[in-house]
Amino acid sequence: MAGSLRWAAAAGILIGVVALSHPRVLPTFRGDPPRTSSPRTAGSPPPAKLSIETRPPGALAIVDGVERGTTPLTLALVAGAHSLELRQGSNIRSVPLTLKPGVELVEYVELASSVSGSEPRHPSVEKGRLSVATDPPGAKVHVDGRLGGTSPVTLELAPGTHRVSVAARTGTAERTIAVAPGATASIVFSLPAASSAAAGYLSVSAPFDLQIFEGAELVGVSGAARTMLPAGSHDLRLVNQTLEYEEVRQVEIAAGKVTAVVIAPPSARVSANAKPWAEVFVDGASVGQTPLANLSLPIGTHEVVFRHPQLGEERRTIIVTSRGPNRISADLTRQ
Repeated sequence: MAGSLRWAAAAGILIGVVALSHPRVLPTFRGDPPRTSSPRTAGSPPPAKLSIETRPPGALAIVDGVERGTTPLTLALVAGAHSLELRQGSNIRSVPLTLKPGVELVEYVELASSVSGSEPRHPSVEKGRLSVATDPPGAKVHVDGRLGGTSPVTLELAPGTHRVSVAARTGTAERTIAVAPGATASIVFSLPAASSAAAGYLSVSAPFDLQIFEGAELVGVSGAARTMLPAGSHDLRLVNQTLEYEEVRQVEIAAGKVTAVVIAPPSARVSANAKPWAEVFVDGASVGQTPLANLSLPIGTHEVVFRHPQLGEERRTIIVTSRGPNRISADLTRQ
């Protein structure tokens, strides 16, 4: 009996030693939230923000192997390198990312529809990136009329020319910039930190688009709400390359006020002819019968209708430029 008690006591001590040398491992459950980053400590860099948008929306976003939700989606992540995977049906896109502290990165991804079990029908074009910064920061950034985030921000864009505008409480600015495939273009806007009595605004309205230059610098475009300029006299060039239009205007910008400039389109000569002949209507109004050699029309786009009582009519569009030659014709015998 005493021997049995001694054996049991020894066994209990051995079990206790084994338990201390192998601490209990708590199970993890599928419902536990993933741990993607440690809490920020004093002196550590601020987190970065990642906004993900897809077309069509509703793609599953996986960041560093962890499912984070469906697009559109905005995440706060630690700065550094990350891997993003987007899944929608049979479409899977992988995007490597490098996030900078305190900077918002917006990812736009086109998810083309594909045949089940196959790759997308159209290979994606390599995109470029655009880095937009403002001084001071915090301005709303629009690219081609679409909100891209708050400066500073880096956007992924299709290659080509894009119109970039920034808006803050104290003013707006706009530029045009070219983005190349696989490259990063940068643009910086200087905005006043506060409303200044030494600045005013310019508003230009015209029946066609105009770029506004001061010297070699593009300072704005027509149709925008207003463009901030220093108070005083400015020599501005108003340009539309498609219409071969250019005009120089001297404007006086008054401090704290909006100076409005209204452009009346100049006219140019147009010749119109038809076979065998036709009555000509421009923008719905009759202008006579062909042949017309010196028809005067405002520069811009016009709809022209050639009408013959027996042969019917033909509709055409003409872009009248300031330099010409501007010619349009129709052969009604072919109908």
